[in-house]
Amino acid sequence: MITGAVTADREAVIRLAVRGPAGQEQQIEAVVDTGFDGWFSLPPALIALLGLQWGRRGRALLADGSESVFDIYEGTVVWDGIPRRIAVDEASTAPLVGMALLDGYELNVQVRSGGGVTIKVVSTSSSFCESGMVAGSAQAQGIAKVRKRSGSMRWAEVHWQEAHGIGRKGWKTKRFLD
Repeated sequence: MITGAVTADREAVIRLAVRGPAGQEQQIEAVVDTGFDGWFSLPPALIALLGLQWGRRGRALLADGSESVFDIYEGTVVWDGIPRRIAVDEASTAPLVGMALLDGYELNVQVRSGGGVTIKVVSTSSSFCESGMVAGSAQAQGIAKVRKRSGSMRWAEVHWQEAHGIGRKGWKTKRFLD
């Protein structure tokens, strides 16, 4: 379980460890943003400090109707005790946790200054879910270089199932990113 607190500005904030490719690590406070459908964002200075590897350019439609083009890097975040390789959007804002990173988790926020924030794996009461997942497991996703049958390597969004005590189970390439 991940815990945090609500600030005086009514922002749900959690503390996470973010790692660069050489293993350098920074503890950061990130705002949980349910309006952000991406994984995670960091300001340019933190991306440079961690030495994150550039992956591609992204495009987003902002709440004011304008369009933003930004760089997307690859990083590792320790999420609920498990290191996860994820896409990190470059944004000149406070670090943000997006809905893609929250997928498969329950978010509870006591919306008042000093209120609690808890993020925990969505549990199920049956031993086999409709999705075909085993109870006690979580759907996970990330970005990886995938070797195609032709031998070429491409960046792709990949999904897998993580079962407690077992680790990664099953692997699916969702879509190619480049």
